[in-house]
Amino acid sequence: MGELIKKHIGDELITESKIPISMVATDAASGEKVVIKDGSITDAVKASTCIPGIFNPIKINNKMMIDGGIVENVPIDTVRNMGAYYVIGIDLNAQFKYEKPKHIFDVLLNSFHFTLLTSSKLQTKDADLLIKPDLSSFSRSNTDQVDSLMKQGYDDAKKALVKFSLAP
Repeated sequence: MGELIKKHIGDELITESKIPISMVATDAASGEKVVIKDGSITDAVKASTCIPGIFNPIKINNKMMIDGGIVENVPIDTVRNMGAYYVIGIDLNAQFKYEKPKHIFDVLLNSFHFTLLTSSKLQTKDADLLIKPDLSSFSRSNTDQVDSLMKQGYDDAKKALVKFSLAP
């Protein structure tokens, strides 16, 4: 996972980003939300996407971090607290096709995503614009699809932005 992140976004420091960013992770010991505001972007992304039971927790600042989606899947409030006036949310689980699990890995992923679906509905209600990319034709476990996933996300975001700007 780390190599994929480095390939697509590099291994820059969060504080060096031209656009203010932070990542939400969950402290595996306390279950509390942790907003990562400095350090390696790669480590922060790995921590923020570290699905429990699938990946080993990522150690940052002496804490074991797991997926931020557990506490805040679509971090609308976190972005507003960073000072954003206008918030565009992206819900990656909203349009996903769930099928009969083929193995335990699928059972774990489905279970995790079903949990996220409920909390995402509550967390996204305050977004100024919510984009729900159609990921129904993609596998959640095939890392060979990264380029196609990014294109799908780009295309769906572009459509949503055009549609939104034309709205009365």
